[in-house]
Amino acid sequence: MEQAESTLSSLEAWRTAGLRLTAFPSHPVRADQVGWWGKLTGEEPDYKRSLRKRGEHREQGQFKNSLLTLQVQPDRIDWALTGADEEDQETVPTVGALPGAIDGFLDLMLSWLDFDDLPPLQRLAFGATLEHRVEDQTQGIEWIAKYLPSVSLGLEDLSDLVYQINRPRSAESPVNGLRINRLCKWAVVNRVGGFVKLGPDSARFERKHNYWACVLDLDINTVAGSPEELPTDSLSQVFTELVELGKQVAAEGDKP
Repeated sequence: MEQAESTLSSLEAWRTAGLRLTAFPSHPVRADQVGWWGKLTGEEPDYKRSLRKRGEHREQGQFKNSLLTLQVQPDRIDWALTGADEEDQETVPTVGALPGAIDGFLDLMLSWLDFDDLPPLQRLAFGATLEHRVEDQTQGIEWIAKYLPSVSLGLEDLSDLVYQINRPRSAESPVNGLRINRLCKWAVVNRVGGFVKLGPDSARFERKHNYWACVLDLDINTVAGSPEELPTDSLSQVFTELVELGKQVAAEGDKP
């Protein structure tokens, strides 16, 4: 296997399978009392469910050709934006190319972080699942290798690739003592998916897609306990920094 070219691809090369904001409240949240999905989108969700004994609440609906989900638990709040599934789709559903998808999600989440009925938050996280379609596993390994300059992969001997690393750093946001985890997982995977079609006397699996892809999973989050509670007026700035760090990894690869 020949060494891959050193030039990295543009952010446009990454397709966005999913984006996530996770917030960890300082005190338990009454999930059945929130109305954030409708307040944020100006519409009613297509799906709503509460498990009162567990203190869990879930709302979900179409949002600009994607699927927006709010999951509230007593100690955790998740917003997720994913692609809307279509029966004839030949790849994993995506929100679109990375730059437009991530900028639109950031604007949406900054609006939520500005709500006056949010509980006090002690941590924030930005998550993303990105993929780049390749011809085969060999091409995928070569493509990912460009993003891991500090790792000696020995390309000629590889048949599988999964690499995970966390590079914590001090935040640039003006929150005293705030540190950020930059957890990244790189992999080359075979995407196989489909659905079961039921007949009068049998059921058969119909394949929708089968292809190789480079996958980057990002979890950029504030370190627990630094500080114990995030200032309300800094939430937007902190989350913006998390998103920008994620974009930096996707553009430049694994760097200290």
